[in-house]
Amino acid sequence: MCIAKRIYLLLLLAIVFTLVMARIAFSQPPLILLDNLSREVFRKFDHPNALPDKDLQLSSIQNNAVIPNNFLYPVVEWQGSEKDHDAFLINVKSRSQELNVLLKKNGWQPEGSDFEKFLKDKEVWISIYRLYQEKTYRSSPVRLSISERPLKDRIAFRVVQPLFKPMLPNSIKIFSFHQKPLSTLMEFEGTCVGCHDYSSQSAFFNIKTAVGRRLATTKWQGQGFQPNLQDIGEFSFITISPDGQHAAFAINPTGKLKLNQTSIEPFEYPYESGDIGYYDAKRNSVVPLSGASDPNFVEDMPFFSPDGKYLLFSRYQYGVKDGMRGIPSMDLYKVPFNGGSGGKPIPITKASANNMYQYFPRYSPNGKWLSFCRGDGFQGIYARKTSDIFLLSVNGNTVTKLNLNKENVMDSWHDWSSDSHWLIFSSNREKNNLTSLYLAYIDDRGKDYPPVKLVGYESLKINTPQFVPENLNLEGAKDLKDYINSVFPAPKKKPKRFFIF
Repeated sequence: MCIAKRIYLLLLLAIVFTLVMARIAFSQPPLILLDNLSREVFRKFDHPNALPDKDLQLSSIQNNAVIPNNFLYPVVEWQGSEKDHDAFLINVKSRSQELNVLLKKNGWQPEGSDFEKFLKDKEVWISIYRLYQEKTYRSSPVRLSISERPLKDRIAFRVVQPLFKPMLPNSIKIFSFHQKPLSTLMEFEGTCVGCHDYSSQSAFFNIKTAVGRRLATTKWQGQGFQPNLQDIGEFSFITISPDGQHAAFAINPTGKLKLNQTSIEPFEYPYESGDIGYYDAKRNSVVPLSGASDPNFVEDMPFFSPDGKYLLFSRYQYGVKDGMRGIPSMDLYKVPFNGGSGGKPIPITKASANNMYQYFPRYSPNGKWLSFCRGDGFQGIYARKTSDIFLLSVNGNTVTKLNLNKENVMDSWHDWSSDSHWLIFSSNREKNNLTSLYLAYIDDRGKDYPPVKLVGYESLKINTPQFVPENLNLEGAKDLKDYINSVFPAPKKKPKRFFIF
């Protein structure tokens, strides 16, 4: 063979080799390198011969969980990482896509469009690999389903300190399924922002300072918010009527607060008295609601029905049980609202007269379901580690303990999305015992699917999550900032700090 032919053949072989290698490289799934780890570390993972590790488990996403199809930034966290390791590898795989993420620490959240390309497929599989001393270990893969439903509602929730103290720094943050990072609606030092609720045109806040408690309202008017401040005495839970014209509260609650030095149940606060009152926006006043203000009972935790005709609430008495003073039981009732005239209270079948504790009631917006919590409420219902979420069929009168609950932890503080298919709740199911925010899907039959974690903090707790209507413009930062400063002028000696982002 002449030299020219040999050179031609070698060039042809080189081109073919380059094309083959390029195709192999192109066919490999994308790799994200974090924590200064390199591709050399990635090549050490022996996927085909990985050893099962039963302690290595995905904790933020449970198997067969469902997420909305606009959820761009799911949290990927796992347990079992206290074992020795050189690196972790997250493998995300769907019918048409695959992604590997190499990192040193436990936990990853997608950036940019990393996860968006998976949302077009119906299901995603996530596996965790651990590399230690040249050996590869793997978790069981977790299946994540992508719903055909987007979730356009946002979520407002409180971030508080692990141990309860009213004047410790706290904030209200806003979560969106298609945005990152979180936005901060309110952040305070020396001021406690408590219960909050939202309609399509307004937001109500329970705010306590050193000089007293106030009802702060803000109503959207065209290009800005119209603020208002009311001193209605002591009150707690807030619910706004569907038309936004009325709000109801637990007014004049009295009880003895006992602080505990534990983040699991940081305090006990059984109310000994209290009523339901309503706020009329037109008259700008608060009055007790007939049928929900009986002096022989404590009426608490009100919630409007989707049509605004009824007010749901928890009713109980402070007394003696097993020789100790506390709350023997709690029942759910509803009362006609009648534009504020009230009516005769009606017990909720399957959620009353059963010597149990039923509290935090919530109607689904379609009126089909009533959700509530059950737990040991003898010393109050706040942060009870026995709390679980139940579902009552309004028409069928059947009660179901939802599968989203986890045994021996608190599952509480929940709310429904506007399409009645998503439930948000707080749970302290993580090892640090601090409450995080979770989301679960509910189908048309009332079946719930395993939850996914939305937000959590290493040293702070989350509670009172509320879905915020999509069309409520909470981004009027200037209006809100001016409003808050007008409500709480800075004291002369030690000014408070207010932040609006």
